[in-house]
Amino acid sequence: MIHVYDYCGNTKRLVGRLAQKDRVVFFEYAPEFLNTGIQLSPFKLPLKVGLIRCGESVFGEFLQLMILVFHLDLLANTAH
Repeated sequence: MIHVYDYCGNTKRLVGRLAQKDRVVFFEYAPEFLNTGIQLSPFKLPLKVGLIRCGESVFGEFLQLMILVFHLDLLANTAH
């Protein structure tokens, strides 16, 4: 299981958890993240309670999104 966090400046927020079973990837939003109303991917990772079954390609896309968010945050912090 992988815990997914959002880092914004000095703030760390749990987004949810990723898990894989039999080559199928599952994602579940953290309850506190659901309250933010932030949509990571409305079509592939809709903001809802419970497990979301994803295909293998969604994991790759989600990982790319998290890497992009990390790099944008890193750039923002180094610009100060």
